[in-house]
Amino acid sequence: MKTIRERIKEGEFNSKVKYPTRPKAPSGYNATIESLLNKAPKDSELEVLTNIGKEYSDYTIQVKEYNKAVDAWRQSEKEGIINFRKALEKENGLINHPKAEDLWIKAWDKGRSSGLNEVAWEYEDLLVLVI
Repeated sequence: MKTIRERIKEGEFNSKVKYPTRPKAPSGYNATIESLLNKAPKDSELEVLTNIGKEYSDYTIQVKEYNKAVDAWRQSEKEGIINFRKALEKENGLINHPKAEDLWIKAWDKGRSSGLNEVAWEYEDLLVLVI
C-alpha cells in the first residue's frame, strides 16, 4: 500500500481538470461608445457599432463558458481535497473518530498554503493530541 506522501507525489489528489484560460476582452472593452465612434470615419458609424455589438456578444458567451470551466476546475479541486482528507484519516486510523474534524481543520489551516505534504505533516504532528 502506498503512503500518503507517495500518493501526493503521484498527483492522486490534484485536480483532474486543467485550469481554463480567460478569454481576451475585445479591443476598446473599457472604452465608451462615444470614444470609439470618434475614432471611426462618420460614414462607418453603423458598421463600427455592429462590430462592437458582435464582439461584446461573443465575449459574453466566452466569459460564460470560462466561468463554467472555472467552476468545473474548482469542483475537481474540492473532490481532490476531500479524497486527500479521507486518505489521511484512513492512513492514521481516524475514520469516524470524534476529533477527526477538529484535527483536519487545524492541519489544513496550518499547512494548506505550503501544499498537501505540509498538511499531512501538520496532521501527523497533531495526531498525538487525539489518540
